[in-house]
Amino acid sequence: MSQHAHSRLGQILINKGLISSTQLDAAIKAQLTSQKRLGEVLIEQGLLTQKQLSKALKKQNNLRLAATLVAALMTPFQMASADIQRLQPPSSITQEETPRGMQSLSDSEMSSVSAQGLDDALQGLLLRAESGDGLSTVKQLAKLVMPVLDNLDAETSLRDVRYDTDKLRSTLNNDGSFNVNLPSSIGELRFDNIRVKDAPAGQSFGNLSLHNIDLSQASLKISLRP
Repeated sequence: MSQHAHSRLGQILINKGLISSTQLDAAIKAQLTSQKRLGEVLIEQGLLTQKQLSKALKKQNNLRLAATLVAALMTPFQMASADIQRLQPPSSITQEETPRGMQSLSDSEMSSVSAQGLDDALQGLLLRAESGDGLSTVKQLAKLVMPVLDNLDAETSLRDVRYDTDKLRSTLNNDGSFNVNLPSSIGELRFDNIRVKDAPAGQSFGNLSLHNIDLSQASLKISLRP
């Protein structure tokens, strides 16, 4: 696999047409010996200006923060995940029944697939946002909510979470779908020190606090694919 496949910034710059794959590979090799950041190497090589680098980094960070905001609004739906796991029938496919020619992916391989898919989607969102296609950008961002949560770290806390005592259990419908019951209200939902997972200390996007979230009229129905 080419080295530039592991560089998120490099892929963004390639998609924006600022550098080529060959130039990025050469810059990554130079970075290994110089101990400098990739952006600094590209600037020294005359392939990128400081303004272009700052613009690309700023848009990437803004996109991640926007995804975090959407994720925060969707967090209450994740609180029902334990109920879904309990209600979902066990898989009838055993290891021996895996179709010939197909192999199960390890945890590390699955993680790599997830990360690569997220990076590609983020780059596509950046290009859509730049072209002024706001509606398409928002729709695609919503699809990224759950994967993004796995790519970010934050100290999360909830206060004054209330449930309707008449609707405490999730139910399994005859068609195989689930009716998931949500909290009726959340007094405060906080995300402190929002950051990219495994990022160095101090590289935080900031904090987010949501107050008086009313879910009394909300409902969630999940249908699993056959």
